[in-house]
Amino acid sequence: MSGTIWARSVPGIGLPALSVGRQLDVDETGEVIVGRPAQLYGFHATNSGGAAAFLKFYDKATAADQNDTPVATYRIPATNGEVEQFFPVGGVHFTAGIGVRAVTTVADNGNTGAGTNEVVVNAYYR
Repeated sequence: MSGTIWARSVPGIGLPALSVGRQLDVDETGEVIVGRPAQLYGFHATNSGGAAAFLKFYDKATAADQNDTPVATYRIPATNGEVEQFFPVGGVHFTAGIGVRAVTTVADNGNTGAGTNEVVVNAYYR
C-alpha cells in the first residue's frame, strides 16, 4: 500500500467523535481508508498536479482498481486545487469499507494515475 493511514479521534460538533483517514499518495492504485463497514461524514482533498484529478470513492474493504465501480467521483482542479465535502448527519454508509483512487480521467475504468504525492485526502469517518 502506498501512502500512510493515520487514524485519530477528533471531537465532532453535534456529532459523535470521528476518525481521520489520511492518505498522502492517492493514485490509480487503490487505497483503503478503513477496511470495515463505516459512515463517511466528509473529506478534504488537494491536488498539486498539473492535470485535474478525479477522486473516486469505493465501497470496498480492499484496494480498488479500474475494474471496480466507484460509489462517487469528484473532480479536483489542477495546480493546488481543493475539494471539501461534508455529508448530512448520519453520513454516507459504506457496507464493506471505504476505499479511494485518483486518476486523471473521469471514466470508471480510468487507469492513468495522478503523480506521486499529488493527491492528498483526509477522510472523516466513524
